[in-house]
Amino acid sequence: MAAPYSRYMVKLSLEPGFWGAADAADAARIVANLTTMIHEQFPGIAVGTTDGNRSIKTSGPDGVTVKAIDAWVSGHWPAAL
Repeated sequence: MAAPYSRYMVKLSLEPGFWGAADAADAARIVANLTTMIHEQFPGIAVGTTDGNRSIKTSGPDGVTVKAIDAWVSGHWPAAL
């Protein structure tokens, strides 16, 4: 049986300014921490990164679930700092 969120993907920006990070290394650390948090909360979800895109983008088959994932990430990303 597939993991509950295996058909969903979150793309996180590597742009330091998006996270208020000092440099690319800080942004990468934040993204790594947030990726771990997302995997713990949403088993099976794919997490990728984007360069230069100043956003968090979630995709998947159900719009309500996508919005719930986006809301969770938006509310919890500061814990990744």
